[in-house]
Amino acid sequence: MANEYTGRGLARFEDGALLTGRGRFADDLPVAAGTLYAAILRSPHAHADIASIDTSRAVTMPGVQGLVTGEDARRWTRPFTAAIKSPIEHWCVAINRVRYMGEPVAVVIASDRYRAEDALEAIDRCGPTRTQTVRPVQQQAVAKQQEVRRKIEQLREIDAALETLIAACPGQGALQCCSIIDALNHRPTTPAQAATGQPNTMHRSKK
Repeated sequence: MANEYTGRGLARFEDGALLTGRGRFADDLPVAAGTLYAAILRSPHAHADIASIDTSRAVTMPGVQGLVTGEDARRWTRPFTAAIKSPIEHWCVAINRVRYMGEPVAVVIASDRYRAEDALEAIDRCGPTRTQTVRPVQQQAVAKQQEVRRKIEQLREIDAALETLIAACPGQGALQCCSIIDALNHRPTTPAQAATGQPNTMHRSKK
């Protein structure tokens, strides 16, 4: 049964308060005395190993009540349940490695927001900037480019050899070229391929 509101314009009732500055949000709710504030240090890298985190200066700053790093998270909590097949543990704070930009690296608890932010800056100057960025995607791309260049060079060598053959044997050159190309495409290149009769689908390299 179709909903009576589907496909119809609805009158908005909240715009008046928002447009006149009378909107209320969660941050407008009263705060109990003694409430502590948290500030989160987040990774500026999309994928990096955490080389070190030095919190010795931050924990001694006025108003700081506590500081949580990945080692604390490992000691006090358990990883989240992750609905993925890859064997990756997802923690509330990064442990050893960050895997996305903005992932929490450390959390400061302080008496007010300003002191918590000041403590984050102290950590940032001491430790988390010393990360070792991981670039697996770039490394794979470079390896792929090198493989493509190698195969292009092999094809150029084969083309040069076939041109020489055609020039030397004008009458039979084309037929011999077809035979050579077929042999190159089906010649086994490994003992396993030779034993199983599996054809090679790539050109052989220069001997």
